[in-house]
Amino acid sequence: MSIKVGINGFGRIGRQTFKAIQQKYAGRIDAVKQRAHGRWSEILASAGVDEQILKHRNGPCPLCGGTHACAALAQGDLMVAWQANPGLMPLFVIAAARAAQLAWEAWTGRRVTRWRIGPALWKAGGLFLIGSWALRLAGVL
Repeated sequence: MSIKVGINGFGRIGRQTFKAIQQKYAGRIDAVKQRAHGRWSEILASAGVDEQILKHRNGPCPLCGGTHACAALAQGDLMVAWQANPGLMPLFVIAAARAAQLAWEAWTGRRVTRWRIGPALWKAGGLFLIGSWALRLAGVL
């Protein structure tokens, strides 16, 4: 059965029809969830996911190190965060400065026009992050 979806998400079918379809398949989805409960490692392994990946939990992302870097930042250890993911630090600084800027604007009721943290700075931080990932993939970092 094909459903044509329009801009508002419902297209040519009405809300009642959409809810009827949703209710019809809700039972099937719940049944699949119940059968899969506790067997995700087996299911993912049969789908081709390497078992070595499934055994490592609560560790840093092997590519970006973002999980480890955020945990280090939460503990206040900036050097470990920098070593885990050098590209994340500039974005963290930009986000902190932007939060301070928004707080200042809310407090004073005036928009900051000088030294405004805008999209160009976010793009530069994103490029730095992508560059650090590329260097990590190349084995430089």
